[in-house]
Amino acid sequence: MSEKEMKELEGKVADFNRFRFILLSLSTILFLGVIVPVDGKLAWIPPLLISGVFLLIASALYCHFETMKATKKLMEKQN
Repeated sequence: MSEKEMKELEGKVADFNRFRFILLSLSTILFLGVIVPVDGKLAWIPPLLISGVFLLIASALYCHFETMKATKKLMEKQN
């Protein structure tokens, strides 16, 4: 594997890790919007926020699996 491909894989691993942590942070903030009681909260807002939380967590899981796949490929190419 060339040096360029190694750098590209290392960049992908770093990018997917960043995306994963950002998505998890955003899902935490949305979940707090569901559990914090607010007067005048519309009835359709909590299900929308819960759906957003699940979507963000699913995206974070995808980023995690892509990170693991790229890390495994990087380790195989180094050996």
